[in-house]
Amino acid sequence: MRVRLRGVSEDVDRHGNVRVYFRPKDKPKVRLREPFGSAAFMEEYKCAEAGVPYEAASPAKPKKRAPAKANTLEHLCQQYYVRGASSVSADTMYRRRRILEKVCAIYGQAPFTDVTPRELASIRDELAATNGARNNIVKAVGALFAWAKEAHITDFNPAHGIRRLHSGNGFHAWNVGEVRAFVKRHPPGTKPHRALVFFLFTGLRVSDVARLSWENVTDDGRVHLVPSKTSKSSGAVVDIPILPALAVEIGKTPPGQETFMLTDHGKPYSVKSFGMKFARWCEQAGIGHCSAHGLRKIGATIAAELGASEHQLMAIYGWTTQEQAAHYTKTVNRRRLSDQGMSLLTDAWTEVLSVPLLPDHDISET
Repeated sequence: MRVRLRGVSEDVDRHGNVRVYFRPKDKPKVRLREPFGSAAFMEEYKCAEAGVPYEAASPAKPKKRAPAKANTLEHLCQQYYVRGASSVSADTMYRRRRILEKVCAIYGQAPFTDVTPRELASIRDELAATNGARNNIVKAVGALFAWAKEAHITDFNPAHGIRRLHSGNGFHAWNVGEVRAFVKRHPPGTKPHRALVFFLFTGLRVSDVARLSWENVTDDGRVHLVPSKTSKSSGAVVDIPILPALAVEIGKTPPGQETFMLTDHGKPYSVKSFGMKFARWCEQAGIGHCSAHGLRKIGATIAAELGASEHQLMAIYGWTTQEQAAHYTKTVNRRRLSDQGMSLLTDAWTEVLSVPLLPDHDISET
């Protein structure tokens, strides 16, 4: 290694390209893509070390290239970057563009009509080593062609029909014990506890809790906002009642304060700094594997277990498709069905086998 950084290692892929990774203990390795040794690299390294997603410091527009040949994949992408920019947030377009430019570096001169589902699957497997990265390629290309269909440039989308690859369960979903550990280390009255309350009782992402303010509080006691992630796409609105615990924290905030959460210097947090700060608070509580996003997952799980419907979950968490909510309701429904099924087995076989019901029967003696 050129510089010794804890957990950082290099390997060489089959094309001779050097890849840099951060390898956290007992967790999957994280690819570091920024130029080694640059300020952006160090920021990416700190994010990986803290266990929070890395975003480029500024979604600045990449340098313009010469116009591509008409009807090529690169030409279609160039149109999308300009004409489709108003349909999504700047951060979303920036992330998609980074992926699409990697695709175009190899396949950009081919006619976009040649990008069939089979060809896209081949591109996906050629350019990415992990299932998560492969899925992101399909999502970016799918978004490109979805826009092209709306713009009447094409009538097909090669991403349709490509199944999502399993890439793990994503962010760890907190459990009640971990919430208690956080509260024990950060009791009521502390800034970390305040952040925890906002996450638990709004279900919002880091990007939205960081900017939440009195402007989002309605006269009839509700939190009302358009999540930043969907502000330029679906425009889905989150409109939820303010529960007592959240009302206490909001009530502690002076009316003129810019945002509910402020840094030690009295300034609003940036999205990245807020995520990293919360990750450090988790580490201090001995739950460094937890993240702010995992609180959304435990909230959705508990709501589903208590009977929330898919549409209710969509309204709470600002989701725009039932697929996202169904992930939670299906899991809960399967658990309920298994409980009911096992109860039937108990009724059917206990008398026949003459086995008394637990806990009177000591299985350790069998």
